[in-house]
Amino acid sequence: MMKAMIKRTPPPAAEPEPNTPAWADLEPNLPRLLRPLEPISLTQMAEVALLDRFETKYIFHRDRLAAALADLADEYRVLEINGSPLNHYLTLYFDTSGFALYYRHHAGGLNRYKVRSRAYLDTGVSFIEVKRKINRYRTVKTRVGTVEFTDRISPETVDFLDMHLPANEWQLEPKLWNRYIRVTLVGKRSPERVTLDLDLSFLTNDGQQALLPALVIGEVKRGDAGRDSAFIRRMRAMSIRTSSFSKYCVGTAMLYDQVKRNRFLPTLRQVGKITQE
Repeated sequence: MMKAMIKRTPPPAAEPEPNTPAWADLEPNLPRLLRPLEPISLTQMAEVALLDRFETKYIFHRDRLAAALADLADEYRVLEINGSPLNHYLTLYFDTSGFALYYRHHAGGLNRYKVRSRAYLDTGVSFIEVKRKINRYRTVKTRVGTVEFTDRISPETVDFLDMHLPANEWQLEPKLWNRYIRVTLVGKRSPERVTLDLDLSFLTNDGQQALLPALVIGEVKRGDAGRDSAFIRRMRAMSIRTSSFSKYCVGTAMLYDQVKRNRFLPTLRQVGKITQE
């Protein structure tokens, strides 16, 4: 099921070019679905940074987007950059040669980490980021800006990583590239963001690629786990259950034959079922 979505392709350049949507039907249909939502700018959205947040994730088929977005104009605004609600991301995940960070997630341990370089392709802004999962729902993200997208751990970022990773002699190397298109909704009444990630692709340095064009990853980010969310209510109404989907773990499990993946098999089966709908 997974192998059918894997092919070989050259790895991206260190300075990526903007992504081109693979969905021919994304434009103009998705912007049309988002048109009833009032736009919000990056500057306005900065007030809802939510770097320390509680996360709730969902995965579903792109054909269910219209129902997921219906009648949300009273609850959310939509981020627009250069007049578009479709924003392009490039991420490169780092790990040790033996996948120590991946295996910490595979073991289900708390206080687990991801290290990544991220480029916001529509604005030209880049960061090195550390995401720390404190418990099942709470995540803390810290980051430092970089002059350009970086595909290696540079001396300028070592001190930052030493501050935010547990004491260890971390020898990190690039492991997994990830591209996608994101739609970001911002709550009108409470500090909440909803991100919808579309047109996912994963790529290893040796050219193994996995494409998931039919999949949507919905994620609700809130400062308070008990706070109400219109999007969560919508997911319940659509009988879409929460998921523990991790881009790094799923991409690694799909593309690296040598890693253990038992813990992620239910998610991989769910992804396979959705992509074959």
